[in-house]
Amino acid sequence: MDRAETHAQTVHRIFGDRRAAPPARELLLAVAYALFVAPGEPGRVLSTAARALGHSPATGRPRFDALVADDAPRYEPPRGGGRLGPGRGSGLRGAAPAAVRLPAAPTRPKRGRGGCGAASAAA
Repeated sequence: MDRAETHAQTVHRIFGDRRAAPPARELLLAVAYALFVAPGEPGRVLSTAARALGHSPATGRPRFDALVADDAPRYEPPRGGGRLGPGRGSGLRGAAPAAVRLPAAPTRPKRGRGGCGAASAAA
């Protein structure tokens, strides 16, 4: 399969994915373009996608940066939860966190007689 066919199939899948919001779709399409259509260096796909998206006329900042920031996962509190008390944000109701026991720190050998190093070499 050639690159044009692969690009066409990828674009079709991007538009067919209902989970992709319009900003995410735009980002995905730019990356697909950079991968399959745009001439460029193989290791510079994201730079090529950023160049293809250009800059925002309103802010003058790269649109790629804004689209990536828009697509970052965010924590959304549960609906209808109201204000949660201490220890209730994890969704584990009534479960207390288990105590964490740290391993004992390793001990260093005492310096001086009978050990290795400069003191025993001089003896």
